[in-house]
Amino acid sequence: MITLFNSDDEAVVVEESEMPMAAAIAEFLTINDWNDQIKQIEAGESARLVYTMTLEGLDIKFFVESFESRSEIRIYGYSPFSVPPKKMAEVSRLLNMINMQWDTGRFSCYDDDDSNSIQYRHNQIYLDECSGQMVDKLTDIARYAWENFGEIISSVVFTKISAKDAWAEYRKSRQKKQNESDNEDDEGAPSEL
Repeated sequence: MITLFNSDDEAVVVEESEMPMAAAIAEFLTINDWNDQIKQIEAGESARLVYTMTLEGLDIKFFVESFESRSEIRIYGYSPFSVPPKKMAEVSRLLNMINMQWDTGRFSCYDDDDSNSIQYRHNQIYLDECSGQMVDKLTDIARYAWENFGEIISSVVFTKISAKDAWAEYRKSRQKKQNESDNEDDEGAPSEL
């Protein structure tokens, strides 16, 4: 049995077999020892978990949604800031650069209202079976995407740096970290005779 909450915040108890994708989200909460509520969006069909995590100084709002008829889980993460209209083109260029390198999901920003927040979305994930551990791994990927790219996105939104320069700086710092990691791995290796 899992407990969902309807739009009136009333508890709705559902058999796990009726909503196995929502049950996986409930198991994810148990794994992480969280007490957040899972909202029932459409009875017997869809549910949503919403939570916020602070990553690299940004309060990212995550949504984990289940769709039973499609055996689908979707993960979204939204920035806490809006992209000013005058920065939209530059931010879009940066998001495109990131998306060309990041295969497990995508960043986007819609210029359709005042919010203009940046969204990270997993590619749609269709699963015959789902578990809390799988949801945990999927949310880890979304979290990692924000940890990895949140700072560079913020820099383009809030400073005068161009997407091209920010991306070059990011790649340079990643290469430096990789070289440092490689050097640490080599320290214990025997030297040539």
